[in-house]
Amino acid sequence: MQQRSPALNIVLILTCCGVLLDAEAEELRFDSAEAWRVWHIPAGVVEFDAEGALRLQRFERQVNAVGDAGAYRHQTKEREIVRGGIWQVRSNRAAAVRAIDGDMQTIWQPDPADGARNWLIEIDLGRVVLAQEVVVRFPDRPGARPFRQFKIFTSDGRRFRGRSDDIFIHQEVYSTSLPNRQTEIRIPLAYERADTLQALDASVDLAAVGAFLPVQYVRLEADALSEDAALAEIEVMAVVGNVAPGAAARGGGLRSGEQARSMENAVDGDMDTQVAFRRGIIAESWRASSMWMQLDLGATFWVDRVFLSPMRAGFGLTLAQRFFAEGENAGLQPLLPNGETSSGYSHFYYAFAPRKIRHLIVHALDGLSWGGGVGELMVYAIGHPAEVVLRSDFIDLGQVAGDNRQKAVAGMSWDAELPPGTRIRLRSRSGNSLRQEYAFYDRKGEIISQLSWTNLPKVLRGPIDSTVVTGGDWDEWSNIYQVSGEPFKSVTPARLLQLEAILSTENPQVTPVLRSLSLDFSDALVQRAQGRILPRQAAPNQSVRFSYGLWPSGDGQDRGFDRLRMEVPGPIAVEAVTVAVGGKRVTPVEVRVEADSLLFITLPAPVRNDSVRIGFAVGVLRNATVFSLHLGDTRRSDIWQFVNPIERYADVVFLPELIGRDKLIGNLEVYPAVFSPNNDGINDTVEIRFAILKAQVAQPQVKIRDLAGRLIAELARDGHRGVVAYRWDGRDARGLVVAPGLYLFDVDLRAESGDGRAVRSVAVVY
Repeated sequence: MQQRSPALNIVLILTCCGVLLDAEAEELRFDSAEAWRVWHIPAGVVEFDAEGALRLQRFERQVNAVGDAGAYRHQTKEREIVRGGIWQVRSNRAAAVRAIDGDMQTIWQPDPADGARNWLIEIDLGRVVLAQEVVVRFPDRPGARPFRQFKIFTSDGRRFRGRSDDIFIHQEVYSTSLPNRQTEIRIPLAYERADTLQALDASVDLAAVGAFLPVQYVRLEADALSEDAALAEIEVMAVVGNVAPGAAARGGGLRSGEQARSMENAVDGDMDTQVAFRRGIIAESWRASSMWMQLDLGATFWVDRVFLSPMRAGFGLTLAQRFFAEGENAGLQPLLPNGETSSGYSHFYYAFAPRKIRHLIVHALDGLSWGGGVGELMVYAIGHPAEVVLRSDFIDLGQVAGDNRQKAVAGMSWDAELPPGTRIRLRSRSGNSLRQEYAFYDRKGEIISQLSWTNLPKVLRGPIDSTVVTGGDWDEWSNIYQVSGEPFKSVTPARLLQLEAILSTENPQVTPVLRSLSLDFSDALVQRAQGRILPRQAAPNQSVRFSYGLWPSGDGQDRGFDRLRMEVPGPIAVEAVTVAVGGKRVTPVEVRVEADSLLFITLPAPVRNDSVRIGFAVGVLRNATVFSLHLGDTRRSDIWQFVNPIERYADVVFLPELIGRDKLIGNLEVYPAVFSPNNDGINDTVEIRFAILKAQVAQPQVKIRDLAGRLIAELARDGHRGVVAYRWDGRDARGLVVAPGLYLFDVDLRAESGDGRAVRSVAVVY
C-alpha cells in the first residue's frame, strides 16, 4: 500500500518554546520565531522581527524582479526543473552571476576571443511578471567600459507552437542607434499588441497604473565587439505582490468544474501552459455549466489588480466568501458586473480600489459560448493582508510538563501592538484524544472511496493521505478572548489543546503585532469530574428545587478541590442551598451569589473521590438552560476545572412548555396599578417587572406613552438577570411631573424573532 502520512501533529514544545516550571504553575510561551514554528502559518504572509514579534508581511508595488529570481523554480522541456537566474551565457560563464548580484562593483566581461555573436547573456526571472522597465547598468572605469552596440530582447516564456525544446518567442525592446557611452539605460516596456487595461473604480488613475509587458526572460546581445565591454547589472522593475502562485502553500488552492482541465496551470507562473476549457454554449447558468475555476488564496488580501491571459473573451470574474458549490449561496459578488466580452485582446488587466479578496472565480457567461483556455491568472495584493489565520499544532501539555497527565489551564495572556483599524482575535479548543482520517486518490489525483480504491487495479491506484484530526471528546472553538490574562475559555483540564490567532487590518498600510502569547497551566485538581442535574425538565419561571450530582475521580497525585462555582439562570436564596459530600450533609464555609448568575460554595475540606450533591431552588426562563459547574481550590484562585456532563445534555434543563411558542415575555406585573408621585413617601413610584423567555439576545426597551401614543419617558433597567425591573417616578423626559391620567408601559425586547412586545397601563393620581 502506497501511503503518504505526515508525522503525528502532537507537539513537544520543551525545546522550542519558553516553558517555566515551579511548584504551583507552569507557563507555555510563544515569543520567538523558533517558538512560533510549531504553528501552521500560511506561507509568505507573516514575518518576524529581530525580537521575535509576529506581524503581517507587507506587499510592495514595484521591485527588481531579478533580485529574487533564484527563489522560483519551474519546469522546462530540456532541463527539467530549474531555478531562476542565469538562463544562458556564451562567454565567461563563471562571471555571469555578477550581472544579477545587485553589486555595481562586480561585472560580467565577455572574452573578445569568443566573437560578438557570443557576447550574449540571458536572465530567467523564474516566473512571468508584469514588467514596466528594464534597467541596464554598465561600469565606466579603466578596463571596464559600457557596451557600445547591443540589443535587449524579452520573452514571456511562450514557445513557438509545436516545439518540444526551450526556444522561446522573443521581441526586441531596445537597440542602440549610436555607440553607447551611458552607464545607465532605462527601457520602458509596453504591450504593443492588442490588450486592455481597465479601471473598475472611478478613483483609479490608469496613468499611475502604467504600461506593462509580461516578461520572464531578458536577453542582452552585442552587435559588435567593443574595447573593455562590461556589464554591471540587469534589473527588471516589475509589478509585484502576485499572491496567486503561493495559494496552495498557504492552505488554499484551486477547484474547478468538470469542463476545466489542468487548472494548476493558471497560477504556475508559466505563460506557455494553459487551463483548458471545453468549447460550448452556456445554455444554463455558469454555476451549473461546470465551466468555472475557483482560486482560494489561502488568506484574505487587500487586492487592487487582477491580470488574466485567456485564449478568448467571454468570461466573468466573481468574488466569493468561500468555496463555491452548485446551488450554494457562497456570498457571490461580481468583480466584472457585465462580464468581459471584448474580442481581439490577448491580456486583460483590471485595476480597482483595494478590496478584501480571498476567493476569486473565473467562469463562462450565461448564454454565451466560451472555450479555449487561460494562460495565467495573477492577483495582486497591496500593503498588509486583510486577514490571516494562524493555528498551532496539537499541543500535549502532559508531554510539556513531562508527566503525561491532564492539565488545568488557568488563562491566556498576550502582548500585542494594535494600531487603529487592526485586530488580533484569539481562540482555543481542547480535548484528550486524536484520530487519523484517510483520503484515497486515484491516479488522476481525484479523491475516491476506500472501497473504490481497493477495487482498482494497482496501476490505477493513487496515494493515500492521512491527516491527524480531533477526537470526539474535543469542544468547539471558544469565544474570542477579549482581555489579556482572561480565564481559559475551553474545557479544562485536558491533555491536548489547540490555539488559533486571527490577525486582521482594515487599513492595508498598518499591521497588528503579536509580541508574545502564553498559557498558564498546572496539575488538574482531579483527573476526572462528571456531573448531572435533576430534574431535567421544568415549567418556565417557576421556582424548582434542583439537585446537582458531582462524581470526581482522583489519585494520590491530585490535590483535590474545595470550591464549587455554578452558573445559574437567576437569583438564588443562599440560605436554602444544601451540600452533601459522600452522602453526608456538610456545612459549607461560604455560600454566595455574584451578579445573580454565579453560585460560589466553599467546602470545609478538600475532596478527591467522594461524590458531592448540591441542592438549590431557582426559576428557569429559557429552554435548554445549561448549569455549568467548575471546581476550584482556595490555594489557587486562578484555576477552575470544568465538570463534564456524565452523558449528553446531563447538565441541561429543558422547558417543554416553551417549545413551539413565540411568546418571549412572561409574568409581566405592574405594581401598584395606581400611584401618586407627590413625594409623600407613599406609592411615589411604580415598578414593572417581567421575565424574558427563550430570547438569547434581547435588548429590552421600556417607554412610557400617553393614550395618544406620544412618548413621555424612556426608562432605565433596574433589575437582574432573566427577571428584569423598571421604575418610573412619574416624570417625563424633561424631569417634570406628568399630569394625572392613564399612561401606558410599552415593553419591546427588540428580539430578532418571536413575540417580544407587550403593553400595560398605569394610573397617575394626586
